[in-house]
Amino acid sequence: MKTLCTALAAILALALSSTAAPRLLVSTPSITPECDIQVIFDVPVTAPAGLGKSVPNNLLELSPALPGKLIWKAQNIAQFMPDQVPTMGTTYRFSIAPDQHHLDASPIPAGYFASCASEPLQVKSATTQNRWSPEFSPATAEWLIVFNDDVTAATAAPFVAFVSKSGQQVAAKLVQATVARTGQDPSSYHSWAERGHQPALPTPAAAAAAAAAAPDAPAPNAIVATPLTPLPPAEEWNLIVKKGLPNKSASTRALADSSYQLGTI
Repeated sequence: MKTLCTALAAILALALSSTAAPRLLVSTPSITPECDIQVIFDVPVTAPAGLGKSVPNNLLELSPALPGKLIWKAQNIAQFMPDQVPTMGTTYRFSIAPDQHHLDASPIPAGYFASCASEPLQVKSATTQNRWSPEFSPATAEWLIVFNDDVTAATAAPFVAFVSKSGQQVAAKLVQATVARTGQDPSSYHSWAERGHQPALPTPAAAAAAAAAAPDAPAPNAIVATPLTPLPPAEEWNLIVKKGLPNKSASTRALADSSYQLGTI
């Protein structure tokens, strides 16, 4: 009987300790400058008087380091507010710092509890104009390639090509796209480094005025690719954006190839 009671006590202690394990909740599939990052505990950590206030982050340790503050959204929910934009394409490890306690003075287990990667440099879209027009020719068509950060045509050139099923390759001629070519509102785009610190959204009239004032201005996150020479007859031509393509600041690179089908010529 004593042995049974001891076993039950051990099981109960284990269950109580496991209920206090923190959970990481990120509002987007990967970490972005705008996302919410919350750590949820199963029991209260702060008193009601501490809710809604920005406090120094003595609770979480991130690797690689990402300084920031905490705002307690509930007694058991801490929102992490980075002081700087996360690095693109980086996996952040979240740990509880040593000597942390719940509101009832019980210890919060120190150490690693979750990981989440930030969004890598990647293609957001790749499209052609007038694809269903009778004059359209896939052998010479231009492609608008839009990224999630600033890029330049010159540094992207070695990483963009047209490739057939049999391995034939034709180099791409790249130019920086214009605002008019992308059709995007220039006031709505922000580079990765600028995101998370955006001003208030402009009014529709102000946005229209900004777009009309600069139709020939370069779109910093978009390039236009055309075959350097017309694509020869072959099966299954694809536009390939290769991994390794750098952003404008050369602070990160695309982690994977992207492929967009042109079809057989």
